[in-house]
Amino acid sequence: MSNMEVIDGLLMKNNGILTTRECKKMNIPFIYISRMIKEKKLEKIDRGIYISNDGDLDDYYFFQNKYKKSIYSYQSALYLHKITDRIPYKIEVTMYKGYNPHSMKKNDIEIHFVDKKYFYLGLTEVETAYGNKVRVYDKERTICDLIKHRNDIDEEIFRKAIYMYLACNDKNLSNLYEYANIMKIQKKLDDLMVLANG
Repeated sequence: MSNMEVIDGLLMKNNGILTTRECKKMNIPFIYISRMIKEKKLEKIDRGIYISNDGDLDDYYFFQNKYKKSIYSYQSALYLHKITDRIPYKIEVTMYKGYNPHSMKKNDIEIHFVDKKYFYLGLTEVETAYGNKVRVYDKERTICDLIKHRNDIDEEIFRKAIYMYLACNDKNLSNLYEYANIMKIQKKLDDLMVLANG
């Protein structure tokens, strides 16, 4: 298989997105990417990330490709799980305390920090609207984060997220209560469930 055939296969597999990391893994010299850029077959989106003419501009995928340790949380997680009716105006991610996100500090990004022992709690993957996989907290962890930081969350977003979550067929109440116990918000969850079911 030629290098161009390998690149075409990668572009097809990744919805028109190509990274230099993938090319290095496949031992494809960078000159092939350079040629494709000159021929207007590829466009550079960010450092090490390229998109073909028929590729989709997937902000969630590009962001996480650049900041691999980030996990989508809060409103970004609600959006990715389809348990909100709002499109977030900024990306929200969680990082562990001690991580220095100096290059991540932008107006359209909100970073939440947690102790490393909670960082991987509820980690899962979902597909974006463009079919790319990204790391995100599961619905239960997202709901627990909202409950824990309720005073910082818009009340309408909070209420809708709770009711949309409870209406989900794939909700996992056992995980919800387990996470609430680990995050020390069991009483808040109990009170909320009484109100929601009352």
